[in-house]
Amino acid sequence: MVKIALDPNMYYAQMSTADTLRKARELGFDYVELSPNEEFHFWHRYPKADDDFVSDMKKAVRETGVEISTLNPVFNWSAVDEQERQAQVRNWHRLLELADQLGVRNIVSEFSGNPNTPLQCEHQCRLRPIENE
Repeated sequence: MVKIALDPNMYYAQMSTADTLRKARELGFDYVELSPNEEFHFWHRYPKADDDFVSDMKKAVRETGVEISTLNPVFNWSAVDEQERQAQVRNWHRLLELADQLGVRNIVSEFSGNPNTPLQCEHQCRLRPIENE
């Protein structure tokens, strides 16, 4: 079955993230994809969402029946600077915790790094352990 999800990005400046689920229902959507927003997870920053945010989102899901199908974070997890890379990996870990709390099983992102140093950024990305390390 095809799922069509609304990215409520255009509403973030006017309403809370929980209210964007209510707006999605009003527009006839059953699913949303949450792209970066300052209330939840913003570009390259540690997610601000806390227990109250998670509670509000779960309440909005129950009230509306709109499912959060996908999170779409952008973290600089392949930064050449090791301290920055580690901070961005921490951001990812926190986002994964929040996704689990919200019951979101799909996360899409991009290989985010410095476009001026693509090879060095690629070297920073290790999806699996390197042998003999």
